[in-house]
Amino acid sequence: MRNAGSRFARRLGFTLLALSPLAASAQPLPAGCEPRELSTLPLTFRDDAVPVTEVRIDGKPVPALIDTGAQQATSLDRKTLEEFGIKVNLSDSNYVGVQVANARIDHIALGPIEYKKAWFVVDDLQKDGVGAKIGANYLFRTDVELALAQGYLKFFKPTGCLRASLAYWDRSTPSAPFQVHPLRKDLRPWFKVRINGQDINAVISTVTTHSYMDLFTAKRMGLTPESPGATREGSVKSWYDREQAVWKVPVPRMSIGELDITNFDLRLMNMDISGEMLVLGTDFLRRHRVYVAMSQNRIYFSPVNPAPAAQVAPAAAGADASQARTPMSSP
Repeated sequence: MRNAGSRFARRLGFTLLALSPLAASAQPLPAGCEPRELSTLPLTFRDDAVPVTEVRIDGKPVPALIDTGAQQATSLDRKTLEEFGIKVNLSDSNYVGVQVANARIDHIALGPIEYKKAWFVVDDLQKDGVGAKIGANYLFRTDVELALAQGYLKFFKPTGCLRASLAYWDRSTPSAPFQVHPLRKDLRPWFKVRINGQDINAVISTVTTHSYMDLFTAKRMGLTPESPGATREGSVKSWYDREQAVWKVPVPRMSIGELDITNFDLRLMNMDISGEMLVLGTDFLRRHRVYVAMSQNRIYFSPVNPAPAAQVAPAAAGADASQARTPMSSP
């Protein structure tokens, strides 16, 4: 009887293994392909769902905001550096009478990414509650898995995997090609999103609570404040402190490569200086596990059940739209 029970338990174990996501995704990699996971960093979240992790400045841990949406967002907090005894310098900028603050850091590290004796822009980040802000120009030096719903960042440096699926949790995960600046001055991945049969350049932004599209671009794509289900939200200040109205507009269907996204809300506002672009914020990123393969110029999106996010009141819902003005025009 014990042997029969043991055989049953083994059969049950094999069955559960066969049904598990790990087994389902255990498709062989091409010969010579080594994904090479480097490290994992846990994420915490502010009340507005913006992710925060840890960097080390001269060996000291500092909370750091992750900002994937801005071209050159990496900066360090002045007060934090002064507390560490690090000298902050002022230098002239390209604008008459305007000076910028910077500091030379002996050593700074975010996971496997580190710099020694490097200069960084210094800003006042106390209002953000962090000691550093990490932008795309610093973050995307390797392949990065961004999993907001699961609460972590992972770094990879694959070799021999140019044509392999790097979404190790499910090799059938949809992906799409992306572009970066040809001289790598802008490391944000720009990819195509299709809405109503038309393509638009898009970026992911971890500091934007909602996803935004330029109002006039949206009209070309068949999305307007008069679309079915559209509602007016609060106004926000944009460039030169101009008041901009914000509308929430339902999008029944959009796609990124072979990934179909249904019943998703976009916010529309005048983003005339940023140009034609779509900013996919944390409302999108909490619904998708993302692998940015800098080694392939491909981005992978895998739908997940989102973790509960902070609720944003309608009057403040557009407040993060000021973040949407930060990304500049696509390459």
